[in-house]
Amino acid sequence: MSKNARVFKFNANRENRFIARVLNKKAHQSALLKLTVNLLELKNTDNLCHQQRLK
Repeated sequence: MSKNARVFKFNANRENRFIARVLNKKAHQSALLKLTVNLLELKNTDNLCHQQRLK
């Protein structure tokens, strides 16, 4: 393998790792966002039930 090919391969691997890391972060953030939304919806449902009981 020539020096250029080795350098290219190394850079490609590094770039792929970077992309994987970014995608992983994005997946994490969207999972957290979904969790937050679910919790808020639960809280709202709980509040609605509570208000219905008070009537």
